[in-house]
Amino acid sequence: MRWDGPTGDGVAWKAPVPLPGHNSPVVWDGRILLTGADELEREVYCFDAASGRLLWTHPVENVPRSPAIAPDVDGETGFAAPTGVTDGRRFFAIFANGDLVCVDLDGKRLWARSLGLPDSVYGYSSSLTMHGGNLLVLYDQGGTKEGKSFLYAIDPASGRTVWKAPRPVGASWASPIVIRFAGRDQLITLAEPRVISHDPATGRILWWVSGVGGDVAPSPIFAGGLVFTVSPNYTLLAIRPDGGGDVTATHVAWEIEENVPDICSPVSDGELLFTLTTGGLLSCFETARGTKLWEHEFDQEFRSSLSLVGDRLYALNAEGVMYFVERGRTFKLLGRAALGEPFTSSPAFADGRIYIRGSDNLYCIDGKAR
Repeated sequence: MRWDGPTGDGVAWKAPVPLPGHNSPVVWDGRILLTGADELEREVYCFDAASGRLLWTHPVENVPRSPAIAPDVDGETGFAAPTGVTDGRRFFAIFANGDLVCVDLDGKRLWARSLGLPDSVYGYSSSLTMHGGNLLVLYDQGGTKEGKSFLYAIDPASGRTVWKAPRPVGASWASPIVIRFAGRDQLITLAEPRVISHDPATGRILWWVSGVGGDVAPSPIFAGGLVFTVSPNYTLLAIRPDGGGDVTATHVAWEIEENVPDICSPVSDGELLFTLTTGGLLSCFETARGTKLWEHEFDQEFRSSLSLVGDRLYALNAEGVMYFVERGRTFKLLGRAALGEPFTSSPAFADGRIYIRGSDNLYCIDGKAR
């Protein structure tokens, strides 16, 4: 919990990232993988986790059928918002123009393809995930009745489409999650106007809950046997994920309409649920009933999602100040630490270290570093 960016205390290393991006670091086998992009360039980076040395840069260029023009994106989304994913041998990344690329862990391109220029008012931002040997891409775009949204399953070795499932929703900026409940795997997705559970092996819709609204940015989470979803600034739903078909009237365990986040994803330990608004309102609820236990107003801007490690919450504000809060039924601030530059991505925790991507640099926090 003790570090200082300007003095370097507690910072094992920091390394400049050539191009901007809001995606989070992916840590695997002593490597840190992330992406950066602007209107003209797209790149994949690999850093050495021990030293921070940039091991390689892969320029994403000459992608077949890549759009000739850059997408019109909001500055708060940018051109490299989605976090990539690895299967241990390959790294997969997607960018705001729909370019999807696969490289090995030495930076050699294995394949690349374009999914087409997405129709997204703020810019594409859904992160990638994997299940059952397939790369899953949530490609929500356009309006709710335009039929432009799809879920892709892509063969990670060749880049070919295994299946493509239509989605009856409009654009969203949330990321999907894979859960397992009652012996069934599910891919949980969130976009106006529905929470939808897909079979991740086939894309078939298992169940849905109607009533999602707004510019959906917070991702769903699964804890304590419940799926939690956010309609920004409007409502937070707790859903039992064991239904079939339209379960709007039968499987919403509870909902709340106060202290609902708009960008930051919630986090839970199964007993307590924590939410954080962009304006800095941190709240704690019981997962079983939705009872609010406490709230605390930081009165600062937050865009990074909360992290929960052991008995400690990590809340990183937009100016690079991390607040440490005790995981409990009463609010207790444990401390704070600053890095000294703007932050929007969420941190990664691995092997006793914290990796955080700022506006200009990638940081490695280690309590032993001085």
